[in-house]
Amino acid sequence: MIATRNKLVLTAVAAVGAAASAVACTSWMIHPSATASGRMLVHKCRDNRPYQLGANIRVTRHGVRWMQLGDGSAPAFAVNEHGVAVVMNDGDHLTLTHPGDVKGAKSDRLREGCSTLARQIMDECTTAEQAVKLAVHCGRNLLKVAHGNSLLIADAKRAFFIDIAPGYTEVQELTQGFGLISNCMHLPGIESYSTQSTPNVCSNRAREANTRAMLKKYRSDGKYTVQGTLDTARTRCRKKLPDKYPCRRNSISAVCFEIDPEFPAQLTTAYVALGPQQHTVFLPTPMALKQFPKEISTGRWSDMAYKLREALGFDHKYLPRFKAFEKAAMAEYDRVREEARQMLRAGQKAAAVQALNDCCDRQFAAALKLLTAVKADVTADPPATKIEAGT
Repeated sequence: MIATRNKLVLTAVAAVGAAASAVACTSWMIHPSATASGRMLVHKCRDNRPYQLGANIRVTRHGVRWMQLGDGSAPAFAVNEHGVAVVMNDGDHLTLTHPGDVKGAKSDRLREGCSTLARQIMDECTTAEQAVKLAVHCGRNLLKVAHGNSLLIADAKRAFFIDIAPGYTEVQELTQGFGLISNCMHLPGIESYSTQSTPNVCSNRAREANTRAMLKKYRSDGKYTVQGTLDTARTRCRKKLPDKYPCRRNSISAVCFEIDPEFPAQLTTAYVALGPQQHTVFLPTPMALKQFPKEISTGRWSDMAYKLREALGFDHKYLPRFKAFEKAAMAEYDRVREEARQMLRAGQKAAAVQALNDCCDRQFAAALKLLTAVKADVTADPPATKIEAGT
């Protein structure tokens, strides 16, 4: 099914400086009408080095609970207890020029004058529509920066693509199927502010086309699945890339948010990539999680997987073991999530939260055991050739 986007906003504001399109990563959203689960999917691959990927549960002074992924200063991926998810290219550049008044209430981070848009959305927005209005407000007050930024914002029912640069803001809504952007191949209008070369834009169009083809390949009964999204993300960088993008050699920093319309505060799920391409697992993580294991929140897991991929190079013989783990983990999580749903419907919130957290604890322990075992096997029997430069 081809995505349908409705153009909602096209705001022309006074330009404060020339801007080049950000070298971002591949992102996509799949509307509930096109997913096997009937839940909104929001996915992001970010070219961070693995140790830059942190994960934490945040609570604002107003009691709003949200999950942060990405580096600590600019959460590139985030979802809150209201089921509002946001992913972006470069949160560091999306700061306001002054402490503004949003919806009549100033946030702590705004008063500090260094808030990122993702953090503001998590703290202050209960719907995707509110988040879009905040993003447009941000677009009107951008600092002079050298980058454009693409954002994906969604809740359980509505999904939006937003393109922002100094002097340019555009919003489009995804109403069915799926929509995808890749690197500087932003929404229509890129020519208004981009200084990227035509070959680069064409390259990103090819990446977009390849990603679309892979997502369709992994459909089940014509519907898109979480597992298909994860498999597409894991195998996206097989070819050699230019040396000027060294962080793409070994990193995947990815997440897929599956937004639950019934119990977003407990059952909305982040599928967090633990490690770089090929040599990783995805851990299903519900909003009900009390805290991430230190190995994840500190980046130690990702550093361990990063070193493993350096040792393995293009030897993918262990990939079936990772995928077998994932299959079992996803099946267990789906079962526990539905059991928790029945508990929540019966008003047994504490029991539901405990069941979900126990499931996460078991799965993380099993994932850590798997990675440690593979590392031991590789140490005992290293591959003939290690990773090539620039790949």
